[in-house]
Amino acid sequence: MKSYGPGQVDTPREVQNMEAASYLKLLLEELGREFAPIQRVKKFTTNPAVIGAQAEAAVRAFVRRHISPLKVSTGTILYEKNCGTSTPQLDTMLWWLGTAPPLFESGEFAIIPRGSCFGVLEIKRSMYPGSGE
Repeated sequence: MKSYGPGQVDTPREVQNMEAASYLKLLLEELGREFAPIQRVKKFTTNPAVIGAQAEAAVRAFVRRHISPLKVSTGTILYEKNCGTSTPQLDTMLWWLGTAPPLFESGEFAIIPRGSCFGVLEIKRSMYPGSGE
């Protein structure tokens, strides 16, 4: 039986030797499967908030699988100058528990200290006007 360190997996030889373009194509195919449920949700509702929330959850699930052991949550980031103010709601935060524990965490929602955050993603279901030009 093989022994692995943190984050190591038994990766098939084909994937180990894969070129970057092929790997990205594989990730895009997987991302497409993540978003297939959105089309099914649209059969039941036209509410953009509901469809958008499902899209955000799908992106968080995809990211979560690829950035372990980092945590993926929606919520906000606190630091000394915004504590007690109207903090922004962030679609996706990538953070690490090892720096400092969350101030609050429930399911996919968290309020985390700034020092724990590695990045933030703003998720949009459609492109901004003019962004494809």
